[in-house]
Amino acid sequence: MSDPVLGAFSKVVVDYEASWGTAKGSPTGFHLPVTSCALAPSQTLIPNPTLTGDLSERDPAFGPIAATGSLVKVADLVSFPWFTNLLCGNLVGSGAGPNYTHTSKISNDMPLSAVVETSFNLAVAQYSKAVGVRINTMTIPIDSTGFLSTTYALEAKTCALSTSPYSAGSTAVAASDLLSGTLAPANNDTVQAGSVVYTFKSTLTGAGDEVLIGGTGSAADALYNLKAAINAGDDIGVIYGTGTTANTDVTATTLTSSSLLCVAIVAGAAGNSLGALHAVGTHLTWSNATTFTGGVAAGSLTDWTTSASTPFDGLQLLSADCKIGGSSVGYIAKGSISIAAGLGGTDYRVGSGGARGSLVPSVYKVSGSLDLALDSSAVLTLLASGSTPVAFDFTWTQGAGQSFQVVIPRAFIQKTGPALTGPTAIFVTAQFQGAYDTSTGTSCKMITSNQSANSIYV
Repeated sequence: MSDPVLGAFSKVVVDYEASWGTAKGSPTGFHLPVTSCALAPSQTLIPNPTLTGDLSERDPAFGPIAATGSLVKVADLVSFPWFTNLLCGNLVGSGAGPNYTHTSKISNDMPLSAVVETSFNLAVAQYSKAVGVRINTMTIPIDSTGFLSTTYALEAKTCALSTSPYSAGSTAVAASDLLSGTLAPANNDTVQAGSVVYTFKSTLTGAGDEVLIGGTGSAADALYNLKAAINAGDDIGVIYGTGTTANTDVTATTLTSSSLLCVAIVAGAAGNSLGALHAVGTHLTWSNATTFTGGVAAGSLTDWTTSASTPFDGLQLLSADCKIGGSSVGYIAKGSISIAAGLGGTDYRVGSGGARGSLVPSVYKVSGSLDLALDSSAVLTLLASGSTPVAFDFTWTQGAGQSFQVVIPRAFIQKTGPALTGPTAIFVTAQFQGAYDTSTGTSCKMITSNQSANSIYV
């Protein structure tokens, strides 16, 4: 009998997707500090109603696959913009190092989607990877003590176990292009591979970067000789020009009688800018005209659990400043803010194997509650505001130029009032709901000020 795995050794890695349910070509994942991640798959069993003459139930059918759960983390200023971008589908950066500002707001932008993977340190490591993950609800507490612990109710397309981790450390892919043709090029036809232009010749003149056409009339000889020239292979001065040196941009690989594959020497997206031209002649053509294609940068995994230069410490609740109507108030004891995307998780289609067909938002709803200490007539005035909208501004500060701010520019407070329930202090719980504000163009915006450039949130 073995000890169970410990959650302390688990890691949660997240990354944006290229599109819903589709991973990026170059993963740039982030190892998150979390409190918990309960995102897991479930699938209902549907009882078999068939009667067979005995008291035993027959095999059930399988219901749709649901992948839901909450991720809870102590909020930090580094990862906050990643989550607000995921929720709102936008993140506008400004400022210059070391002080940057990142703003997300509810708009007509579709929310982004992500991969969320949790590792479990069994003897053979296991990884629970959810794809097509979107935030359904983000909940932010308001209190006087402790850490600002945010909760993200997540919905996903699918979630499955694997022994292979998310490829956040994937290797770079080299760009390539295929030169093809059946007829031999004409004398003085040219072709460019990388930065080198090769000239086909019926007879070599002795100059560098010349390639002998051959006498068969087909492209086979010319392609064979071009491969030798690109790679500085055998028979220099015989099938390609004396003085030709190996191409420093590309290498020629797979050769057939009618095609030659060339691959960038240096892997990565930079290879996509290498030249691939047939400036003179039409008998040989590149599959992707003008430049090589298909180069992908190496993936990377950034550890957001530690850093020597950027504060990863969690925000504390006692740092909060609460403003109503532009003025700081001291009568809020606690409360919460909820931003709900209203994801429609019931789109299941025939032939999808039980997986969701889409996960799109409805109208975003901004709401919450505030427990107010009845310490002045200002509280009664607020509770009586009724149909008059008020503006909320909540800010948690960690240091100079380092804060998280939630602005609800137009909110309505549900009518209520104080009640006498005993001899102790009187508090009133007020429910509120955000609404679209024409001057700011949103019902809620979230602003993070930190020391991280906006370019890292990709």
